[in-house]
Amino acid sequence: MYDETVTVVENRPLTGGHFLLSVHSPRQAQATRPGQFAMVRLLGRSDVLLRRPMSIYDVAPGSAGVPPAPLGGPPPRQGRRRPPAQSAIRVGGPLQGRLRPPLQQVGSPLQGRLRPPHQEAEIVQLLYKVVGRGTRLMAELKPGDRVGMLAPLGHGFFQEEYLDRARGADEVLHVAGGIGIAALLLPARQLALAGMRQRLFFGGRTRWDLVGVQDFKPYVSATVLATEDGSRGYRGYVTRPLEEYLERRRDKRF
Repeated sequence: MYDETVTVVENRPLTGGHFLLSVHSPRQAQATRPGQFAMVRLLGRSDVLLRRPMSIYDVAPGSAGVPPAPLGGPPPRQGRRRPPAQSAIRVGGPLQGRLRPPLQQVGSPLQGRLRPPHQEAEIVQLLYKVVGRGTRLMAELKPGDRVGMLAPLGHGFFQEEYLDRARGADEVLHVAGGIGIAALLLPARQLALAGMRQRLFFGGRTRWDLVGVQDFKPYVSATVLATEDGSRGYRGYVTRPLEEYLERRRDKRF
C-alpha cells in the first residue's frame, strides 16, 4: 500500500456517465493484485474531504507522453437518442492492444499458477460512474492534474486458495451489475492465464451501463448481458439468465 500524489494521464468519457481514469503511479501499479481497490482524494478542495473508494480496473505499461490502452471496443450504437451530456466518443482506437502484452497461450509456463506482478506497469486505471458531487468533480480532471491516491487496498480475490478452488470447477462464472464490472477484469485475465474456462454475466439498468464488455472477450468463452429496460440482452436482472444457466447445467461444477 502506497499513499501517493499521482498525475492524471487520461480521463476518458465512456457511455452512461462512466469514465476511465488513468494515472501514472508505477509503485501502485506494480503492487496491485486482482480485486484490490484505491482511495482517491481530490487535491485543493476544502469542500470534498473524504477519499472515494474505487476498484482498480486494470494496470498497464506506459511511456512518457503516451496514454495507456483504453477500454476495449466501441460503445453500443446510440442511434438518434443519446443520454444527456454524452458524447459520441469512440471507446478504443489505434492504441488499443499496443501497450498491453498479449494474452499468453494456455499451456504456457504461467498455466496453473499466479501471474507475477507486471514489472513494467506504470499506469493504474480506475473505472467509475458519475453519481454525486465527488465523482462529478473527478469527471473534470484533465491530463496533468494531480490527485491523491492510496492503493492498492484490500485482500483482493486472488490468493492461492482461490485459484485452487477454481481449478476444481468446470467453469468460473463472473457475475456483475453496473459499475461492479470494474473489479473483475484483472481476475478474469489471471484465470485465463491459468487455463480456466470462464463465462461473464453482466447486467445494467440500460445499454449505456454495459461498459468494458470488449475487454473481457480475450478471457471468457461467452458473455451474457441483461438490462432492466431490455435495451440490450435479456430484459430484467442478470440473475435471471444466471439461474437458467445453472439449472441447465446441474451436473457441472462452478
